[in-house]
Amino acid sequence: MMKPTSIHELTALSSTCYERLAHLGIETTEELVARPTTQGFSARDIAELKAALGELGQVWSPLDVPFEHAVERLPLATAFDPAPTLSVAEIWSRIEVALAKLGPKLLTRLGPPASEDRLRELEALLGLSLPADLCASYAIHDGSTAFVGDSLLTLDEIAAEWNAPTTLHADGTLVDDDITSVAGPVKAVWWSRAWIPILADGAGNLRCVDLDPDAGGDIGQIVHYWHDTGSRSVIDRDFKSVLAALMTELETRHSRYGEPICYYEHEDGTPYLACP
Repeated sequence: MMKPTSIHELTALSSTCYERLAHLGIETTEELVARPTTQGFSARDIAELKAALGELGQVWSPLDVPFEHAVERLPLATAFDPAPTLSVAEIWSRIEVALAKLGPKLLTRLGPPASEDRLRELEALLGLSLPADLCASYAIHDGSTAFVGDSLLTLDEIAAEWNAPTTLHADGTLVDDDITSVAGPVKAVWWSRAWIPILADGAGNLRCVDLDPDAGGDIGQIVHYWHDTGSRSVIDRDFKSVLAALMTELETRHSRYGEPICYYEHEDGTPYLACP
């Protein structure tokens, strides 16, 4: 008897399609081909699966069943830390002191203040009013690459990171049917034009200020946007809380995962922080 073909050998599938297969308990192509209907799969999933199976010489001819978008609703993964009592200016002052102690050259990786005109220009582009704590922060530093991991986006970068998914969501390239789970009171959409990117990991994943939360959520809560998976989650209470957490990482010299933070320099002398 031939060994069943693992579903993971279908390398052309999207991560969302893999998530649906896992949710349905389908582990082999034989199990998939044996399914009599398309129930549980979106039109995009079906096209991907049929094409991938075809490359293996397998044919799936199921009865077409209208797709019903089902989203798994999960609670918040962890409780938030208490809201910071420091002002945004006080948090930045302590960040600057901590960076200077780690390595004075790191201060060169803090952006200059953004003007009031630039903030208003961004609001006009987004069609949104920026939260007060966000405006206060950018009036001090327009982004920073001094932190470990994610970069605090500049206003220009916010515009670019917002525009790309907003355009793709509007033209139907990014579809809400590909959302499989949400954790916390965030809307089950692939992208919302009311999400303002503030931190990016360089791989397409963002932390965003959510100005249009789901029922029970708070305006300004922080949402984690993954560019290639169908899960969305609320991960913090607001922008100032995120900034305070970055401050704590620098002051304790440990990441939020408990890893030590160390100072390094590239060959050209550019300073950076990383967890060894």
